[in-house]
Amino acid sequence: MAMNNLYNDRYKGDLTMTGSSLTNPTTHKWLKAPQITDPSIYVATRGKLSLPVTATVERAFLVWTVVGPEADLTKSSTVYLRTPASATALLSDATKITSTSVEIFPSPYLMQGSSFYADVTNLVKAGKSGDYWIYNLASTPSMQEDDYVKAGWGLYVFYKDPIASYKVYTIYWGILGIGVEFGTPKSFVVNGIQTPKLGPVLGHVGVITAFTTADEPDSVYVQNTPLSDAYTPPDDFDNSISTIDGNLMDTWPTQTAPANENTEEFQTKLISLTGTEIMPNVNSITVKHDVPVDGIDFLLATGFAFQLNEILLTHTKSNQIVSIAPDGIHNTVEYTVKVTNITPYTIGKDAVFYDTLPNTLTYVPESMRIVDNNYGGYTGSLTDASGDDLGYISGGNTIHINLGKNATPSMGGSLEPEQYVTLSYRATINNNAAPGSRITNTSNVTIKSAETDEVFSSTATSNLTVPLNTRGIPFL
Repeated sequence: MAMNNLYNDRYKGDLTMTGSSLTNPTTHKWLKAPQITDPSIYVATRGKLSLPVTATVERAFLVWTVVGPEADLTKSSTVYLRTPASATALLSDATKITSTSVEIFPSPYLMQGSSFYADVTNLVKAGKSGDYWIYNLASTPSMQEDDYVKAGWGLYVFYKDPIASYKVYTIYWGILGIGVEFGTPKSFVVNGIQTPKLGPVLGHVGVITAFTTADEPDSVYVQNTPLSDAYTPPDDFDNSISTIDGNLMDTWPTQTAPANENTEEFQTKLISLTGTEIMPNVNSITVKHDVPVDGIDFLLATGFAFQLNEILLTHTKSNQIVSIAPDGIHNTVEYTVKVTNITPYTIGKDAVFYDTLPNTLTYVPESMRIVDNNYGGYTGSLTDASGDDLGYISGGNTIHINLGKNATPSMGGSLEPEQYVTLSYRATINNNAAPGSRITNTSNVTIKSAETDEVFSSTATSNLTVPLNTRGIPFL
C-alpha cells in the first residue's frame, strides 16, 4: 500500500478529467458499449474529455484499477486506449498500454485491489478533446466472467492555457484499502506543494475511488473538510456518480440522477475548491478517506490544481504646469504617479518604475522624488546618479525608480496588498512641440508575484496639450 507522487509543476492552466466504470454495478460483468462491434473487444467504456480551445496538453496520466477476490490482479496491467485521433472503433486502431507500475493491496479476507497508471501525454496531445475509450482491461478470459470483479479507469489531464490563472499542480497515485478488512480511516500526506501565501485556496481536486459497499456512507477529506459538490454529499463521496465541476461527467455507461442510484462502482470526480478546505501558506496537505467499519473502499489517485494569485496594480499618472517660460510655450511640467497593489491576497516583489520621456520633453535634472508611501519606506529627493539611492536617469531622458518596502539602489522592493507609493518628476517642453499639439507620456511598472516569480506589468498614460500662449494654458 502506497501513494506515489507522479508529477509537480506550475503554469497558467488547469486540471480536467474523464473516466468510466468497466463493470456492471449489479452483475459485476464486464461492460461493452453496443456501438463497439469488433469481436476482439470484450470490454469497452467511454469518457468524454473537454479542453478549452486555447489549451495545450502538458501532462496526462491514465489510472485504472481492478478490485476482486483472490484474483491474480497483476494480469490486468494491459489496456487499450482509443483517443479521438483514432480513425475507427477497432481494437487495431487503439494503442496498447502496459503499465510497469502497480500497487497491490492484498487481503486475507474478501477483497483485494490493484492500481495501475501510465503516462499517456503524447496520446492525449494528439487526441485533444473528444471521446476516450478503454478496451479489454481484463487480460485473461477467466476475469471476464468474475462476478465479483469491480473495475474502472480515470484520465487526469493537466493543460496550459494562456488566458487561465497561474496554478501549481501535483498528482499522487497508488491504492489505499479502507474499511472492515483494512482499518479506517486511511490518509496520506501531499508534500512539497506550496499553497497561496494569502487568501482563499481555490482550484480543483480530482479524486478516483472504487467502492464495494454501495449503501454505506463515506467521505474523502482534504485537511479536515469533506469534499462535496452538487451530486456528491459530504458524507457520501462514493455514491456511484462521476462528476466534473459539479456536473455529471459525460461517460458510457450513461449516468443518471439522483446521486445514489448506483450507476457505477468506480468514480472519477473533479471538485472545485471553495476556499474553505485548505489553509493558505502551507506546503503539506492531508488527504483522508473514511468509511464505516463494515464498508470497503479503495482510494486510488488524487490530483490538485491550486490557483496562485496574480498581481493587480492601479497605476495613475497626472500632470500640471508648475513653471511658465517667458515665451509661454517651453513650460515646466510636473508628473505625479501613484502605484498601488490592489490584489487582495498577493504580495508583489522587485517592483520597478520607469518612464522614457518622448522627444518633445526634456527631463529636469535632480527633480525625481518619492512623495509618500504607506509601507514606511524612504520619502524625499532622489539623485540622477546610479547606485546611490533608489532612482537614476539613463540616456538623459529615462527615469528609473525602485519601489516598495526594502527596495535598494539595485533592486525593487515589495508591495503588499493595499500598499502604495507616490512619485514625482519634472520635464520641460521642447522646441519641437508645436503649440496646440498633444504630448503623450506613458510610464511603466514591473512587479513579480512573490508566489510564482511571474512578472506582471502596468502602464499609465498622461496627455499634455502644448499651450498657445501664457494665458489659459490648457492641459489634461
